[in-house]
Amino acid sequence: MIPLRTLILGRQASGKSLWIDKMLKGEDLPEPLGFLKDINTLSLNQEDQNRFFKEERHRDQSDILQYQDMGTLLGDFLGSEYVKEPAAYGNYLNMENLLQQGMAFLSTGERRKAFILHRLLQKPHVLILENPSTGQDRQSRLDLIHFLSDCPIPLILLLSRSSDIPQGFNCGFLLEESRFKGPYEKSQLLDLFQRHSQAVKIQAPLPPPPHPHPQEIQSNQETKALIELKGVNLSYYVKRVLNDIHWTVKPGEFWQLIGPNGSGKSSLLSMINGDNPRAFGQPITLFGKIKGSGETLWDLRKKMGLFSMDLQQHYPGRVTLAQVILSGFHDSLGLYEKPSGYEKLMMKEWLNIQGMHFSEDQLFKDLSPGKQRLILLIRALVKHPPLLLLDEPLLDLDENNAGLMAQLINLMAEESTTALIFVSHREEPTLKAPQILELCTDSMVIIGIIRKSIDESK
Repeated sequence: MIPLRTLILGRQASGKSLWIDKMLKGEDLPEPLGFLKDINTLSLNQEDQNRFFKEERHRDQSDILQYQDMGTLLGDFLGSEYVKEPAAYGNYLNMENLLQQGMAFLSTGERRKAFILHRLLQKPHVLILENPSTGQDRQSRLDLIHFLSDCPIPLILLLSRSSDIPQGFNCGFLLEESRFKGPYEKSQLLDLFQRHSQAVKIQAPLPPPPHPHPQEIQSNQETKALIELKGVNLSYYVKRVLNDIHWTVKPGEFWQLIGPNGSGKSSLLSMINGDNPRAFGQPITLFGKIKGSGETLWDLRKKMGLFSMDLQQHYPGRVTLAQVILSGFHDSLGLYEKPSGYEKLMMKEWLNIQGMHFSEDQLFKDLSPGKQRLILLIRALVKHPPLLLLDEPLLDLDENNAGLMAQLINLMAEESTTALIFVSHREEPTLKAPQILELCTDSMVIIGIIRKSIDESK
């Protein structure tokens, strides 16, 4: 008999990917998972999405077409089954108005919804989902949890955070070092999981900034706003992404950028970090200069530290941790310049921060995704840039790794004059910015609302 609900809790690097592979093959399964032999089982995890979008990038013909190639449309990705029965699974996802949108142009949360719906429409006997609420805004996460509670297809959920457990999952297993423990009643499972989820305390202070600081950067820090947006707009085809955004960021400020899925948060960051060519000609001033007035991308990057999920996916794997961190001084993917003695010293100090345990000779590819994320954050921090842009730094992390990341970000905000901007769909109890820019959708128009932190606005 196939159980309707199976829950597996495990931290990063606990062996979830290994067990997903075993469950799909129906091989070497413990007794409680024996029902997976010889049945139609499908899965969904972050690696599945990464492979799809890597292929999308390879197929992109924008340069040949001389206009933006939309790639695979959502409607085509979902297929004819969704066209026949859009209400069967899709209403809770609120995807109807996105069917003609390219998959590559969907937000992180919208992409995850699309993949969940795609798997459901194939009507497997069992569906395995790893951290399905990744990238979902608060309302979407609540809708998803409610939907999964009532889903007619048997589900196996592998979760890194206990707060994501839907109703109806009343017992489950603990996964540690690729070994199953249990089953346990839900209360006992949560107790055991929390005992093994105590975050390590990072000891301040952080390594100091480069000295002497470049004179131009020092001047900008002291006298000028780092970012000034005076009515920024952005559209892709008929979809309005940003509308009349006004925003000023000054040295030392700590901002959170929030908003529902598809509200343009990552797009707004791309207008600042130089990745979006549509930023030219817009009323954008960066480090005291109007964008497009002669500065190069590398001129901008010298004054920024960047982190994104795309960076993690694209960073070369066969490099050492020392090379990854040292590349932060030169804003490159990989290390192509000989580092100075000072840079090497700073790299060692960052790796030896009390509370973290890394060897500079470790290969980046051998780290768990959570630890890779931590090293890439250090790469962004190492030069103490005037501006730090963090796009979903805590996405899909368990409590331990999220806690480490949050501590580093908080220490940077407290100890330096660096201005920080981070995007997050989830309210992180350990990471609270005093200033918030909220992007809101009002009749399909994106507007920006600036307010104080969640705590201060109550």
